[in-house]
Amino acid sequence: MYWSVPWYNTLLPTVERVFSIPFHIMASVLVSQVFTRRPGHQQFGWLGLAILLHALMDASAVFIASQFGGYAAEAMLGVLAVLDVIIIFALRKSEPLVSSPLPPSDVPPVFAPAPVEETSENLENSRYQ
Repeated sequence: MYWSVPWYNTLLPTVERVFSIPFHIMASVLVSQVFTRRPGHQQFGWLGLAILLHALMDASAVFIASQFGGYAAEAMLGVLAVLDVIIIFALRKSEPLVSSPLPPSDVPPVFAPAPVEETSENLENSRYQ
């Protein structure tokens, strides 16, 4: 059966994986919204949406493949991959500006430890540390 199909049919699993990568990134972005949005404001709705979209994508791929064939299912996954990329960019937030707690300095600080007297008492206190 393997040798009877056209050579390009062997590429369909690769195409499917390439189209599913944007979906999985988009689902990860949706799940991360649970932790980045304000608590108590429909935060678990993002998780539910990611689960629902995953089930919808899987079910539609199986349905379309059984009704119209593998090429139609891959075309549908390609269209969804484009929509996934749009959602990823729509939910992207710019990085906040991080203010340095220390003022900028041209001279790096110098590490100068204070000398410690070597006594038997100091050695005994550092034995199990």
